[in-house]
Amino acid sequence: MAISLQQIIVALNMVSKGFNERLVMVNRPAIGIMFKKTLDVVLQVLVSFPSVRPLRSKVISFLHRMIEILGLSVLPCIPIALRLLLLDNEVFQLYFNDKPLFS
Repeated sequence: MAISLQQIIVALNMVSKGFNERLVMVNRPAIGIMFKKTLDVVLQVLVSFPSVRPLRSKVISFLHRMIEILGLSVLPCIPIALRLLLLDNEVFQLYFNDKPLFS
């Protein structure tokens, strides 16, 4: 099951590569709404499978991509995502240790 979910999230990530913030927020807002709803569903994967690291990694990647294309509209999802990701402090440290907090 987790492998299928990983494949679905990877596919969603690949589909999202064809979009940018202007397209989904200005020109085609219905697509932006669809991506926002998809993000809500993908975040629920963290609730169902909190300790499957490869799956968590895919969710983090998708969240990052959604921040890129949905911009500020993703802000309400960030506290939820961080709360779910902080359940496994080790994953949080692995992801952020090599990334500067401010650039």
